[in-house]
Amino acid sequence: INAEYMGENESYVTMTVNLFRDIRLPLNRRFKALRVKESIYPEDVEVCVVVRPPVGKFMGKCRPISNIKKVTTMGALKREYVTPDEKQQFGESFGVFIVDRALYEQFLRWVGMRQWSKKHPYMLRLPPGYDTPQIAHAVRVILGQTGVTLQDRQLNYDIKIARESQSPETVARNAMESLKMFCALFPAALDSVFSIQIKLPHSPVLPIYAADPAVRHLLIRKIEAHQQKEERKRIWREKKRADFIELVKRRRLAREAKQLAWREREEAKLLERERAQQEEEFLPIE
Repeated sequence: INAEYMGENESYVTMTVNLFRDIRLPLNRRFKALRVKESIYPEDVEVCVVVRPPVGKFMGKCRPISNIKKVTTMGALKREYVTPDEKQQFGESFGVFIVDRALYEQFLRWVGMRQWSKKHPYMLRLPPGYDTPQIAHAVRVILGQTGVTLQDRQLNYDIKIARESQSPETVARNAMESLKMFCALFPAALDSVFSIQIKLPHSPVLPIYAADPAVRHLLIRKIEAHQQKEERKRIWREKKRADFIELVKRRRLAREAKQLAWREREEAKLLERERAQQEEEFLPIE
């Protein structure tokens, strides 16, 4: 299960996307936020923000934002939550976690990915210069997203698209918006998708899309075209890099030659002054 954001007792609608076997994904787990039309979180969802010290600057700025209930640092978390049970309790205490980009990987390593099998933290750039309106806007943007974690050799992905209490129209709009962003992650876009199902909390799976297996060759053709395009981009980048390195090398050689010529001129001037001084010392006295 990927990017399960609600608590374990929450009821929500899930969209399952199945990909063709020809799709290749990155070997490392990679979390991707997906935009939705209407937030899948309740209005009073509690948010925990992990920032870099000093925490006092952010606490004053975050206090007017009603959803933010805790602002802390990695050092405080490590001192307060030590055992796996304490970390799990911390993970269940808030509906959404927002972590500063500079601390994101450290936060995941500290808490352990098993604790986040049903709730994945969001990454956000939080410079000290942010004021309250900017932080509030960033929180609103995050609360208007769902997400998915991509991993190689995984072909089935569950994406939360709505709460059980939300209307069917909201479910449809969120499904279309998140699916559009999810398919944009693959070279063949929607042609990478083999089937789509909607799963409600208390109902069987509802299939809403199934690709024709006969069009699989179109997927392969698009993937090959994408690979060729990426290869051309790679060659162009390598050429640009080689040209830049050659330019830097030429400039360095020209600078060194200029410095050498300057040193030679200075040494020649110094020798000339010393010779003139010696000639003055040995002049006969009249």
